[in-house]
Amino acid sequence: MADYFSTLDLFGWLEIAAVFIGLAYVVLEVLKSDVMWVLCIVAALLNIAVYLHGAFPAMALLQVYYIATSVYGIIQWRRLNALQRSSDGSAAEGDALRIVRPSRKTLIISLAVAIAATALLMPLFSYVDHAAGAQPYHGQVLLDTSMAVLSMIAMYWVSRSYLENWYLWILVNLVSVAMFIFGGLYWMAALYGCYLVTAFIGLRHWRRNGVYFDEKEIK
Repeated sequence: MADYFSTLDLFGWLEIAAVFIGLAYVVLEVLKSDVMWVLCIVAALLNIAVYLHGAFPAMALLQVYYIATSVYGIIQWRRLNALQRSSDGSAAEGDALRIVRPSRKTLIISLAVAIAATALLMPLFSYVDHAAGAQPYHGQVLLDTSMAVLSMIAMYWVSRSYLENWYLWILVNLVSVAMFIFGGLYWMAALYGCYLVTAFIGLRHWRRNGVYFDEKEIK
């Protein structure tokens, strides 16, 4: 183990740091704590360097989106908290998890965006990989792009407090574990394995402890 750490370069240490910050972030997501958004920004900055170094441009671009979504998420969660506090008393106590039911329109639009964005971005990321001299394994570009797109949608769903975000994370994390193992990013594979387990826990926790609002109530 000591020999392994002695051979790590800068990107190796950044990957390890991102793993531990990411673990703390996802635990806070399950608990629906606003602090998660701060850790998300820090982890995203570290991951940008790691993913670019490992020839995952789509995942690197995703981190920029995470930073922007974190700011939006803080605003939306505070609005939802304020809505619960100003309710007529039908909601649960102040420490309850505030969950939003997405409309059918939202779900349909999200699916359409996922398909269209994956199709549009695949040629771009394939070009970036080859221009950078990278040699992605067979299917890496498709996986990289589709998982990045689904992660963007899932992150937006988190910011909107949709329970369904956990179903997307389960899919994304499962595929990402395999993708990172084949790509040689073993620390990231381990991290996403933990994310996968946590996604199941988060789904169960939100379903059992959530106080629900209709999407039309949240502007």
